[in-house]
Amino acid sequence: VWLRIFDLLLEYWMPQILFSIAAGVSDLILIDQATLNHSYDHFARVLVEVNLARDFLDQILVEREGYAFYVSFTYENLPDFCFSCFNIGHIVANCRKLQQVKNEDLCSKLSKKPILGTNDKEDEALVNVAALMEIAGVVKKQIPHAKLASNIIAKEDELITDVGVELAIVIKATTKAIVATL
Repeated sequence: VWLRIFDLLLEYWMPQILFSIAAGVSDLILIDQATLNHSYDHFARVLVEVNLARDFLDQILVEREGYAFYVSFTYENLPDFCFSCFNIGHIVANCRKLQQVKNEDLCSKLSKKPILGTNDKEDEALVNVAALMEIAGVVKKQIPHAKLASNIIAKEDELITDVGVELAIVIKATTKAIVATL
């Protein structure tokens, strides 16, 4: 990644000094030819190897004989990096692996057994409706809407089997309301 070094006086634009400054950030690969020729006068430019999973420094203290000053950095064209799956090309908000995990968590939450019970089928249906309502609010931004809606509708079909008509109406109305919020 190209690193721009600001606030560095031209007298410090020597390769060994630029190498020392870049070493505080990462491994120096190359000094830009325009920097060596002093074509730019407002920043020096060096190519460095970076670990995208680490924090990036935005400044460093340069110490010279009896004198110290800060130089600041900007990184050019950093690629998108996902801190969830550690792949380049997307950010956490768009991570398919994370969405898949969230979807699996959703499915496992929906299949939990109820902790209440006189009529097992109806209590399980009510607990699962509550789980649907809670989960829909939490994960609707992390799972593609169509996928989440299809999971909820599939769960609705499962819940209304073998329950009373009144409860089936409540389940259908709740599912419709949840899907409408997606």
